[in-house]
Amino acid sequence: MGFFLDFGENIDGHDYKVINERDARASAGIMFLLGLLSLFSVHLYRTIFWAELFFSSVNTSK
Repeated sequence: MGFFLDFGENIDGHDYKVINERDARASAGIMFLLGLLSLFSVHLYRTIFWAELFFSSVNTSK
C-alpha cells in the first residue's frame, strides 16, 4: 500500500517530495472533461451507462 501513496519527486534542497503542477492540472482537466461528457450523454441519450462507468471508477473509496 505504501507504493501507491508514495508519489512525487525528490528535489535537491528539499526534505519533502514535490508534484509537478502541470501534470496534476492536466490530469484534473482530463477527468473533468470525461465527467462532463458523461453527464452530457445522460442528458442527450437518456441513459446512465457512461455516467455509471465514470463515477464508479472515480469513487473507489468503498
